[in-house]
Order: sequence, then structure tokens, then C-alpha cells
Amino acid sequence: MYGCCMGVTSSRKLAAGCENEVALRYLTANQQPDFRTISDFRKDHLSELDGLFVKVLGLCQEAGLVKLGRVALDGRKIAGNASLDQNRDEEWLKEEVGKLLAEGATGGGVRAD
Repeated sequence: MYGCCMGVTSSRKLAAGCENEVALRYLTANQQPDFRTISDFRKDHLSELDGLFVKVLGLCQEAGLVKLGRVALDGRKIAGNASLDQNRDEEWLKEEVGKLLAEGATGGGVRAD
């Protein structure tokens, strides 16, 4: 979750961060998992991570920390359209988060090698 929030989706970069970045060292209790371990964990728990990410976004919205309008997990640009028929609801958000997480688990930002 922290990696997604910080814009880091690569398992290799997350593994390197567990060695070099204080915040990640703290969150991992100073453990240094291999990039394959991180990648496998994300693939094995994709549906749980999907639900968790949506719940975290909902909690942040309730706390006034974010406005749910556009969420980017991988830096992808999404064309904006302010018309009423283009407004997004929670169901759309769940679908988009699911697509992005599935893409990450199959190689789009997450390397399994």
C-alpha cells in the first residue's frame, strides 16, 4: 500500500527501498524481502489487496484526506471530462483499481523475474 501511495510499483524498487529508505525499513520491521517475494505476495493476494485499497481510499475520503476523482497507481494519464455522464462512482473506482492491480500482477509495473 505504501509503495502504491508513493508511486513505486516495481517489486525490484520496493525491495531496494526496504534496504535504503527509512520509511520502508520501518514498515517492514527492518526485514529485506527479495523482489520475487514481494511480487509473489502481490500475485497471491491480488483480490485481498484490491479490496483493501478500495477500503483505504474510502477511509481517506471520509477523513477528508482525498477527493475521489482520479486515482493513479502507475502514473497513467486518464483523459478528463467534466460532463455529468462522465462522473465516476464507487463501482467504477472498484473496477479501475481491480484492473490496475491485475495489470500490476501480470507484469505492468511488477516484474516476476
